[in-house]
Amino acid sequence: MMRVTIATKILDDVILVYNNEETPTEEEWPGYIKLQSKLKLPVLVVTDGGAPNAKQRSEINTHFVGRKVAVLTDSKVALAVLTALFWFNKSMKGFAADEWEPALRYLGTQMRPDDAQRQIELLRTDVKLANRA
Repeated sequence: MMRVTIATKILDDVILVYNNEETPTEEEWPGYIKLQSKLKLPVLVVTDGGAPNAKQRSEINTHFVGRKVAVLTDSKVALAVLTALFWFNKSMKGFAADEWEPALRYLGTQMRPDDAQRQIELLRTDVKLANRA
């Protein structure tokens, strides 16, 4: 069975992304990139420490240039990866895991922080349940 590390949901005018503590798998990554390249919406990423590998970062640099991306995390590894990505896309910005309101304001969305948090928790649960099966 394929390991699941990321889950996405389109809500209002933002793509919500949850990444657990692992690097996204090679099996799930193409679908994620396909979605992102079709929809040119701002992206809110919440990661428990997982971050894209070098090959995946290259694809991010291709598909996300100029798009606002806010990353909520307390992971030093994920923040280091974000710093590397920032060199290619100045529209990416990191926030502490509890800075929902500033992150959403940065993205320019009207989404309320409690709505975003609730949806991310549902995505987190989806990832956990998928890996139990």
